[in-house]
Amino acid sequence: MIMIKNFLSISYELQLKTLEWRNSTEVTKYFQIQDITLDTHVKWLKNLTKKPPKSVAFLIYWNQKPVGVTYLYNVDYAKYTCEWGMYIYDRKLRGKGIGKQVLDESILYAKQLGMNKMSLEVLSNNQHALSLYTKTGFVEIESKKVKVRCFTKNI
Repeated sequence: MIMIKNFLSISYELQLKTLEWRNSTEVTKYFQIQDITLDTHVKWLKNLTKKPPKSVAFLIYWNQKPVGVTYLYNVDYAKYTCEWGMYIYDRKLRGKGIGKQVLDESILYAKQLGMNKMSLEVLSNNQHALSLYTKTGFVEIESKKVKVRCFTKNI
């Protein structure tokens, strides 16, 4: 069973721990930006406190254990759009349906913010993610970068 908890309600220590997860080799291979610096991470954390938020992040718990991060970013209240991302740092947890559950929860939260369209980018080598997005109704749009596929969905 999954649960997502707003980043602003977790300890600063755990917020910093997620940087270690994000920079692990199991996670970075699925991101365009490979290594995030501590300074960049701290700036991102501060950005989460802005009102209204342009980014919202959640810690993902699976069976009461923190296992990853999901986030909405580029939240545009005028256009009712946002972008979405997530990662699970333990590869042994793939194929357990966590991504689908987290995506569903994230869509519900985006709707609560008033969003009606969600977009995402995924590297072409991430077959698990590509499969999930197409199965859940995301439609591929023109990709602007090599090796990156862009998807969108009305929510």
